[in-house]
Amino acid sequence: LHKELMDWSQTTGIHFSPPKYSFLHFQTPRQKLFADLPDIPEMTANRRKILVTRAQPLRILGIRVDPHLSWHGHVEHIVECVKRRMHSLQSIFGSTWGLSLYQLRRLYFQCILPRITYACGAWYL
Repeated sequence: LHKELMDWSQTTGIHFSPPKYSFLHFQTPRQKLFADLPDIPEMTANRRKILVTRAQPLRILGIRVDPHLSWHGHVEHIVECVKRRMHSLQSIFGSTWGLSLYQLRRLYFQCILPRITYACGAWYL
C-alpha cells in the first residue's frame, strides 16, 4: 500500500514525509497495553530505508490519541495548556490595576476558549 501511495503522489505532485510516520495499535479498554505487538517493517521511500516508530500517544492534528481511545491524555494536555494561559492572563491584571473586564473577556474568548473547544467534536462534546 505504501509503495502504491508513493507512486500516486509522484504523479499528482503531492509530497509525503515518511520520516514523520508513526503508528499506534488500538486495543479494547480492558486489554493491557501490549509491548510485544509487531512493529511495521522498514519501508522504502525515495530509495531510502525508513524506520516507522510506534507513538504512545499518537498526535494527529493536535489531538492526542491513545490506544484505548479514552481521551484522558488529550484532556490532561488541554488542562495544562489552559492553566498556563490563565496564569499568563492573571499576571496582566489585578482587582485595581491592569486590563478592564471587557478586555479580559476578549482575551479569554481569543486565547483560552479556542484551546478548550478545539476538536471537541472528536471527543463527542
